[in-house]
Amino acid sequence: MVSSIRLADKGINMDFIHTANGKSVYFDTTDNFYDLRERYPRNIKRFRSLKGFPENGILTFIVDRGIFSQETFHAIAQSPTEHIITWEKGYGRDKWAEGATHGVGCIIRKRNHHND
Repeated sequence: MVSSIRLADKGINMDFIHTANGKSVYFDTTDNFYDLRERYPRNIKRFRSLKGFPENGILTFIVDRGIFSQETFHAIAQSPTEHIITWEKGYGRDKWAEGATHGVGCIIRKRNHHND
């Protein structure tokens, strides 16, 4: 048996995009050279292309915390066609600033509509 402490190990990243119902609609595998912050823009571009979403169509993604970086959030915030929802590790109710600005929104999906 040989110890692997000094040996390089290879990892594989698997990126999935699911519908709100949990149906997988996009899948990509890469090695561990790039992290999620670097893979995100490429994956979104490929997803849009493969699924035929128009370049000006607005997409909203719920992403795990692995995407945290000021540069990545700034790029997404500047995009008129991408919205992102994520969460803060260790967030507690007592951390909410009572005077903070907030709003309420909703998503309306028309049923039996020809653009569904």
